[in-house]
Amino acid sequence: MGENGIYVTFEESPEDIVGNMKSTFPKMTDIDELVKAGKMEIVKPPKLELEDMVDLLKKRVKSNKVKRLAIDSATMLEMSFKSELEYRRSLFDFLTFLRKLEVTSMMIVESSTPKKEQMRYTLEHFIMDGIINLYSVSREEKTVRSLEVFKMRGTDHSRDLVPYKVTPTGMKIYVGEKVF
Repeated sequence: MGENGIYVTFEESPEDIVGNMKSTFPKMTDIDELVKAGKMEIVKPPKLELEDMVDLLKKRVKSNKVKRLAIDSATMLEMSFKSELEYRRSLFDFLTFLRKLEVTSMMIVESSTPKKEQMRYTLEHFIMDGIINLYSVSREEKTVRSLEVFKMRGTDHSRDLVPYKVTPTGMKIYVGEKVF
């Protein structure tokens, strides 16, 4: 959409992220150009420390006029804390900081299962402003990828479970269609 973005990864290298993007979305031929032009930056912090992340984001968001931010993943971040209470407090403070940046941010939280019926809600489900869950829903021998806007504070959103597909040009969400 022409807006600058940052993708923060705690596990994979920026080169691996770009490679995965290219293989998953082969019709998005401008990925290298976006990176070269500074429209899309992929950052792997040297340490999993929120203070370092805050400093990095303060500088990069302002200097690059960033409007979109993705963080992969809260699950890795959680591993750097000694207790759940410490993680909860730090994550709450970090989310407050992200709101003040005035960017649209998305934080990935890994689930223990892609099956809706086996989903267990985690700390992040309670303190984040919005949650979009991705599932694999099975019936007999058929499995369908489905999406649910579980929570989106301050909006009246659909609560329907809808099918989606990952296509060479991006995600296609079939709003209004039933999963089965």
